[in-house]
Amino acid sequence: MDILFPPEVLHLIFSHLPSSEARSVRRCSKTFADIGAYHGFKKISLFLCRADFMKLGAVADHPIISKSVKTLVYNAANLMEPALTLGEYIERTSSPAFRPQVEITEPNWLPETALLKERLRTFAFSTFSERERISAEDIAENYAQYLKAVHEQRRILATKEDFVLFKDTLPKLTTLRSIVVFNHAWYTGDTTPKSPFDAFFCYSLISHEPHGARQTEAILHGIRDSGIELDHFKAGVLDLGLIGRPFFDGIRESCRKLRRINLVFDVVDPVFDDGPEDTGRYVRRAREKVDTGVIAHFLKSIPSLSEIYIGFSMSKGSVTMRAGYPADLPRVLVPGFRWHELQRIGLVGIETERQDMMAFFELHKDTLRSVTLRNCQLISTSWTRLFRQMKNSLKLEDFHVSGKLRGLPEAEEDYPGEDIDINDEGPGASNEWFWLGDLATEKDSLARDLSSWFLRDSAYPLTQLFMEDPGRFT
Repeated sequence: MDILFPPEVLHLIFSHLPSSEARSVRRCSKTFADIGAYHGFKKISLFLCRADFMKLGAVADHPIISKSVKTLVYNAANLMEPALTLGEYIERTSSPAFRPQVEITEPNWLPETALLKERLRTFAFSTFSERERISAEDIAENYAQYLKAVHEQRRILATKEDFVLFKDTLPKLTTLRSIVVFNHAWYTGDTTPKSPFDAFFCYSLISHEPHGARQTEAILHGIRDSGIELDHFKAGVLDLGLIGRPFFDGIRESCRKLRRINLVFDVVDPVFDDGPEDTGRYVRRAREKVDTGVIAHFLKSIPSLSEIYIGFSMSKGSVTMRAGYPADLPRVLVPGFRWHELQRIGLVGIETERQDMMAFFELHKDTLRSVTLRNCQLISTSWTRLFRQMKNSLKLEDFHVSGKLRGLPEAEEDYPGEDIDINDEGPGASNEWFWLGDLATEKDSLARDLSSWFLRDSAYPLTQLFMEDPGRFT
């Protein structure tokens, strides 16, 4: 195929295509193959499995793709141990709960005819119990592939093959600027990456304990002394035990050009949490870690940061809030210290006072363009007062406040029509309590209304002391 445009024009055209489309046209010609390779692999996602490790090795050895990868996403969730038995696998495959997963694996190890009768019957409005089951032979073949992946995972962890892989491959990705390590789909900000484990009828994933530690350590090992000038490091949701000098020193030593940091730690044990008492134990542990000042010292040691996002996962939000908040703002951001290039700030699970929060915003108002707050508390001051001060002082392009907010009203005129006694104290005192929902995932939410007020002068939505997102229970 003759190319009518010079490479410079084609590069410009390809730069506007989604990565998937850039990859799809690579077969048209040699020129398209090279340019598509450069623009089609900006982000690489992988899990801890043999197939993905081979993929990363091939990317690192490719003369063009290796020079175009900007972001590496590493999923810290592994196949759960112990492995399912064949009997358990067959039983789960036959259950309605796992049926959607079974159906999407058809292109992998499921014969084309296996679900044919089932689909015909479905079109005839048959009930689930009348559907024809997949044969035991088909399930056994899929199970064999699943078991192989579990065994490979064990070998990788036992031999530290992941450390060897990253030490060999990451230095070859000369344009790599961003690394994401995650074990929760929502944390990436994207849909869950395609997983090789989706080829299995039944499986469960869990992060290798302590959560996120193994994957983060392996990644930093590969980056250290590689010459890669990493700009962005994002990891979550991480075990509280990682909060300490060795973890933060490892990031700083491996990422000397860091400008954006995004870390979220898990306050609630995702497996063994049994209720408020157990959750309170994790909150106290978080506060003990944060109160050492190690997070604040780490952030202060990188004065060139343009983005800071520090959070504590409230995976059981209402329970965790009754137990307290994991961190005070001054223990995370040193009061009075200024990051002269800071454009974005995100805080999750933090408590503070309006004055301290506003002092930080005033200090950074010349550069700050984005604020994200989630599940935070003002101890004895008002969110309404803070938001109005922020709007008068800051020139933001993005304002995202979500989850639960708690505070105290400071003036009766802030809530006309509400019966407020600002001098009242104790259990009967008036409190601000807002459940805002999520601006990113809900079309109608208080979070969206609040953002609209801040950025576009809509009506102020938090007019009552107690307000819940209308879509919370829908």
